[in-house]
Amino acid sequence: MPPRRLRLHTPGHGPILDALILYGLIEGVVVADPYAEVEVRPYSWAYEIEVETDAGGAEVGRAAAETLLSDLMVVEVLSPGNEITLELSELSKFVKANLPQRSQLGTFLRRMKEAADQVAQGLFDPFKEYSDVEHALNRKEGRGSKKGKLTAHIPISGIYGKYVGSSFKAEAKGYHLCPLCSTLAWVGMVNYVPILSYFGKGETSVTYIVPQPTIPVEDVTALLALKDVADTRRMERVLPRLRNVKVPAIAAPLVVLAVGETTAALSDVGLIATVYEYGRAGGGYGVRTYGSVPLDRLLRFIEAAKLRSDKLTRLIQALIRTEEVGALAVLAETVAFGGLERAYGALRTLRAALWQAERRDEEVRNAEVLLDEQLVEAILETTYT
Repeated sequence: MPPRRLRLHTPGHGPILDALILYGLIEGVVVADPYAEVEVRPYSWAYEIEVETDAGGAEVGRAAAETLLSDLMVVEVLSPGNEITLELSELSKFVKANLPQRSQLGTFLRRMKEAADQVAQGLFDPFKEYSDVEHALNRKEGRGSKKGKLTAHIPISGIYGKYVGSSFKAEAKGYHLCPLCSTLAWVGMVNYVPILSYFGKGETSVTYIVPQPTIPVEDVTALLALKDVADTRRMERVLPRLRNVKVPAIAAPLVVLAVGETTAALSDVGLIATVYEYGRAGGGYGVRTYGSVPLDRLLRFIEAAKLRSDKLTRLIQALIRTEEVGALAVLAETVAFGGLERAYGALRTLRAALWQAERRDEEVRNAEVLLDEQLVEAILETTYT
């Protein structure tokens, strides 16, 4: 029997949610059928996906849901009472993504597991559900009834959450998703999204970097490379001070891409990243930062820097270790948006920051050599072209 070819559509919940659902669907397809062919075409803030595969829809849903359930199983095994600790966040990406409100996570974790179980049992067929462009309407998703649905909390939506503002006040009127959309969105978050967590005095925050393709992708191998970038545990092994230093949102994509296993293929799919920081300070929760960063120049810079020099990761390590992260922000903005005049200013800022780093921390020796000639050339070349 020849493979089926299907045309699917993400539901149109918004740029972040649809990107996450896209990644969750891709994960399910490639796990269920490694030989499947997947093409992605962005339109508006949604995606059209063409899939050619031998796998059935229920099989794809099960494969995706099981990757999330394995992450949630960590909490079930190590904390049967659903007591959410910082230590658990090192083992569960789901917990790490929800750290700002971890005291309220137990109930949501249980409901999320129930939803993922439904998908794993074949009660939702993603091929059937997403072949209809009116999936969200049919399932009555959005700011309506929450019966049988889950709230799209801030970690996977960035802007929706539980409250909506109207007439100069906020009222509890959550944005709700069916179990399939919620499960796939969390599969996308756990497997494809790098996140940075910060624990400071009286403050906990998480910065999410959600990559989104902006041009048609005929081979999703490039998008699968995002799984290496999203390996938070490996990133924190390279940057052990990362949890104790608050990296500016503009610098977050540079940090995660530079220390991860990036691939040249990523620069060919027109990626932008929506970056948002969700935090708690005192008793207040909220989104502190929200914006978009184009990744094409950043990826070209990282590729050029790593080909010519071995100093880029060490430069980032030194600046984070000594909390000179303002210089990282200047470098990231310069490379991402270009401009030769801005580049010369960034080089002056970096040299000053490295001088300060060496004075501040005796283990950062000969810091000026980290900005070598080859790295400078990569910065100037990327910002000039």
